[in-house]
Amino acid sequence: MAESSWRSLNQEGRWGTSTVIVTAGNLDAGRLRAKRIDDAGQQGIEEEIPADECQAHAPYSQDWLDFFADHTVRVGGGRIRP
Repeated sequence: MAESSWRSLNQEGRWGTSTVIVTAGNLDAGRLRAKRIDDAGQQGIEEEIPADECQAHAPYSQDWLDFFADHTVRVGGGRIRP
């Protein structure tokens, strides 16, 4: 995947039992780049996760809402949750 296909995002959410900061999303791959946040508030190493396994927390960034809307149109119903 080309680096240019990643869209910058800045959204807090959950991935499994972890709190994460989603830093980027790739519509073509259906993937997100996210950093886990530990109990002390420290961010971990950025890793790629499936977009449909992440649930964002309000307040939602405009970048996240745009990404979510575009993803919903592509998959015909939206597997990722706002």
